[in-house]
Amino acid sequence: MIQPTKNRFGVYHIRKAVPKHLVAILGKREIKFTLDTKDVKEARERAPAKIIQIDLMLRLAEKQLAAEQTLTDADIELIAGVWASKTMQQDDLIGLTPSL
Repeated sequence: MIQPTKNRFGVYHIRKAVPKHLVAILGKREIKFTLDTKDVKEARERAPAKIIQIDLMLRLAEKQLAAEQTLTDADIELIAGVWASKTMQQDDLIGLTPSL
């Protein structure tokens, strides 16, 4: 269980390390929320809501990672085909200039 800790100003906060495989998705190695209090009792009361918020962020990142990893070869071919057809329609991108 994550426990509230004090920062250097005496304000309690909650923090949790981000698993290595999710760092790229979340853009940080640690999730940290202030509990906006210097009172330990209040901090303990506020902590569960922030812990749930952190867990939700991590679950959403897991889902996003799973969605990124489910791209199949057929998906890649389809995306490449659409990109190629759009690129072929733009003469300046493929080095062709219309003759006058």
